Amino acid sequence: MKSNFKAIQRHLKYLSVWDKNLGAAPRKMKLPKVRIEWYPESKMYVCYSEYSQRHVPKNAGFTWNSFGKYWYTRNPEIANNLIDRADRTTRERIKEALSEGEIVSVE
Repeated sequence: MKSNFKAIQRHLKYLSVWDKNLGAAPRKMKLPKVRIEWYPESKMYVCYSEYSQRHVPKNAGFTWNSFGKYWYTRNPEIANNLIDRADRTTRERIKEALSEGEIVSVE
């Protein structure tokens, strides 16, 4: 049993995922409870949230899609309310749309 643990430890070190400071393998990375993604094919900002955090996108102005179970908007001004929850490409898209003064019809 001990040699099996050593083999796993060596393998993890080889893959550069072994945390030498803690002496244990890292835990799985958790996704943020609220996150925004840009979908260029539908030209929508989609906000995913846990049920306990549903008030965050609602208060920001996102619209609920009950069929797909997600929050969405096409308005970059609304997406800008939660820009701190967006990934890098989505942040760049929001900033670009706001600087161009992109006009979006009411949803």
